[in-house]
Amino acid sequence: MGKEKGGTQPTRKKKLAKGRLNHNYNNSGMGIVAVTLPDRLMKYLQDYINENQTKALDEAGAFFAFSKKQFDEAKKEGVVYVNGPAGLICPKNSVDGLAEKLNEIHQNSIKADLAENGKDKIILRELNNHEAFYTQNIDDTANALADYPITKEEILTIYKKNK
Repeated sequence: MGKEKGGTQPTRKKKLAKGRLNHNYNNSGMGIVAVTLPDRLMKYLQDYINENQTKALDEAGAFFAFSKKQFDEAKKEGVVYVNGPAGLICPKNSVDGLAEKLNEIHQNSIKADLAENGKDKIILRELNNHEAFYTQNIDDTANALADYPITKEEILTIYKKNK
């Protein structure tokens, strides 16, 4: 254990499974906790989706606009646009194709997540992400995993195993 520069109390380090937790104390004895994360964290579903989704939006001529100014800057003359969810603007003739492509990307991203991480790690990731161990409730996790081939019983098993 070493001393923090200018401090009177030692720095304590506790090893975590995939990171390091540092307890640092300043001159007043106040504790400061810093977590050093591992080089690579587990990816989330959105990480698998992002690149392909951006490509699909570009190919369809779709974009996001939250004001008339943004719309005017991105629109192309002679194209009829329709409003989608969350500020998405899409050429009318591309809507059906884009919807199909986005659904395909979503399904393929779930498959990639399962292949890379496996059910158990995905469930544990989502239990932690939705604070199930804090709230003692797995409903938000089950909702987040509704599109995965994962049952509520499997989620409950991993919850109990890691509680």
